[in-house]
Amino acid sequence: MARVRVATLALCLFGALGAVAPALASAGAIWGTVTAENGGAPIAGVEVCPTPQPYTFEAACVETNASGAYQLNGLPEASYSLRFSGDRNNLPYVNEFYGNKESFPGDLIQLGGDVALSGIDAQLSDGSTIAGTVTDAGSAGPVANFLVCAFAPTALGEVGRCDRTEPSGSYAINGLPPEDYKVEFLSEDEFNYLPQYYDGVDTLAAATPVSIVAAKEVKAGIDAALLPGVEITGTLTEVGSGKPLAGVDVSLLKAGTEKSLGFPAKTDSAGRYAFRGRPTGTYVVGFSHTLGGSFNGDCYSAQYYKGSVSFSGATPLTVTAPSVIPGIDGQVVDICPKPPDPQPVKVTFIPTDPPRPPFKCKKNQRKKWVKGKQRCVKKPRKHGKTHHGKKGQGPQAVATER
Repeated sequence: MARVRVATLALCLFGALGAVAPALASAGAIWGTVTAENGGAPIAGVEVCPTPQPYTFEAACVETNASGAYQLNGLPEASYSLRFSGDRNNLPYVNEFYGNKESFPGDLIQLGGDVALSGIDAQLSDGSTIAGTVTDAGSAGPVANFLVCAFAPTALGEVGRCDRTEPSGSYAINGLPPEDYKVEFLSEDEFNYLPQYYDGVDTLAAATPVSIVAAKEVKAGIDAALLPGVEITGTLTEVGSGKPLAGVDVSLLKAGTEKSLGFPAKTDSAGRYAFRGRPTGTYVVGFSHTLGGSFNGDCYSAQYYKGSVSFSGATPLTVTAPSVIPGIDGQVVDICPKPPDPQPVKVTFIPTDPPRPPFKCKKNQRKKWVKGKQRCVKKPRKHGKTHHGKKGQGPQAVATER
């Protein structure tokens, strides 16, 4: 598989800048202006990326505004390398490090605590352009949004930049310094086209260099007619539940060696993955498989097509371009330890005041309310007294209270 190129030194966060003024600077700030070396016009859209030396933390990049101004705030005390790059916006200017240096780290900027440094400016030189058109070899129709990169090895490191084709299939890679470049046309698993290198070859070693010898040159006609490759697709689900699994790595491996052929694919929200633009060959598909072994960063056991738990038992795929091979599905087992089921909690309510014992009186006493409270008092004595009862009855004893 073609190599994946990274045209920028670091991933930088960027945001819109307002007016740059000392009143806005916070402790640990760097600001300045980026202009064109030829004519001095301000340059918008340049990424300014600070890198501490030694590298102990990551600092966010910013982008110059319409006035060419930038401001970096909240920087800890450190020495910084500062890179001015037109890669993100494919600007027609050559990248450089602070101090008009071609290579990292450039002139370091020492930033102390509670310090704001102004006037950290840069003047970018004009670069050259490599341009062409990308088409489908069968239909001769344009191929849009295809990645094209131009890179050159130098004594100071690799230089270059990338661009994506327009709806017309055209591209233009700007801001290139004088070097001999090899041009790569890369599918990155987005398109089912074989990787290609200028001029119409399938290996980087056989590529024809494109030479730039002066600033502001335009090398046009660096075209490519792409041939279809092999596309392998499938779905990854969980054993037992059958639910689709998102965000799990799937690797395309070289049969016999278990060598990973390029970066793994990630399953989408429906558990689907795809490898595209692969050449004729014999492959093994590994699910939840990374780094060419059993280690993986998710909660699923490594599996191989069709269901083997070992590479030696995997079913290889022998494929010939052009072709589309769907249904290369996988099922993996969730092996992460599960937390125990929550147990019911028994709640015991403890009253704030202990319950009072039943209110009882002693023998020969009775309950009586005295001033709003119950008290035990002596029962009254009883005296005998007779009276005549109803007709036919004898005298009756009647108890009276004294």
